[in-house]
Formats: sequence, C-alpha cells, structure tokens
Amino acid sequence: MKKFHVKPILIFLIILLFCLTTINSYPCPSECICKPIDILNDDFTRMNYIIDCTNVTFSSQQFLYHAQSWSIVEEKIIDDDDEETDDNIINDYTISIDLTNSSSLKQFNNETIQLTGFSFSLQSLSLASQTKNFFIESNAFNSTLYQNLKILNLSSCCQQLSNDCSQIFRPLNKLQVLDLSGSDMYKRCLDTP
Repeated sequence: MKKFHVKPILIFLIILLFCLTTINSYPCPSECICKPIDILNDDFTRMNYIIDCTNVTFSSQQFLYHAQSWSIVEEKIIDDDDEETDDNIINDYTISIDLTNSSSLKQFNNETIQLTGFSFSLQSLSLASQTKNFFIESNAFNSTLYQNLKILNLSSCCQQLSNDCSQIFRPLNKLQVLDLSGSDMYKRCLDTP
C-alpha cells in the first residue's frame, strides 16, 4: 500500500495561495479598506481600486502611506485610453480615495495626501462631510498628484473658505465631475473668473 505524502501537497497549496495573493494584491494603508473597482477590466497590467478611509482618524492630520516597492513588470502596450503622464509613464494603478468624514483632517493642502512606493494615477477624491473646522487651502490641488483627477466630491465639506478660493480648482485640468452640494463653495469660489 502506498503512503500518501501530505508535505508535498501542503507545500503546493501554500505556493498556490502565495501566487494568488500576489496577483490580487495592491498597495493599501492598514487603516483603510481597499477594493477593486472594475473586476472585468481586460487590462491586467494596471489595477483600478478604491482606498476607502471613511471615518478614519489620522494621527498626523495627513494621509501618509509608503508602499513596499514592487511593480507589475510586463511589457505595456500604450493605447489612447491609457493614463499617461507627460513623461509617457503608464502607472501601475488607477486609484480613487474616499476621505469622507475624516474627523482628524483640519486643513487640506497639497501635502495632505502623500502616497509613495508605487506608481498610480488618482482618478477620484472624496472629501465629503468634513467637520466645521475643515479648511481647504488655495494651493490644495496644486500638485502632480491631482493632474489626472476626474471626479472631486466636496459635498458638505467646507464651512471655512479662503479669500482666494477661486484659485483652488484651476490646476484640475482633467476634472469632469465636481460635487459642491451642501456648501457655499459654488457661490464663493466659482462665481469669480
């Protein structure tokens, strides 16, 4: 009678589990929940996912995250729909960030969000339902981080506005959707040329 070897099967299952984890993983801060956005996407070289930090309290009043450096290494075919920067670099990830009701954020500027260690393009940002003391500085979106931003949700976010708030949205050249419902930003920031 042959002996059934458990160790080779166990080793095989561990290797298989590790491979599946590597394929389906993406950089994610431990305090947030990350989930893929479009599972049926045919582009396996770039993943689209959301970083959901709703109701998260950040100790430094900033959203800081440094991912372990690794990249999806494959030949990348450039087509017209790819998110490219000016240097023709295709980012490995297209992300959306939800910072809704993050009570620890008191002010938002161009250094509030700092994600490093991986290449990404920020597609969507939500700063909805912030505290009454929340303040967006006039240079808030003046950063390469926001150069591909298409959707910005600022609904019920800002009670305090800077005097030159009309400058806030100028750097957002690719912005397609701007939600200012429940705030005075529409009257104060977009009414001036």
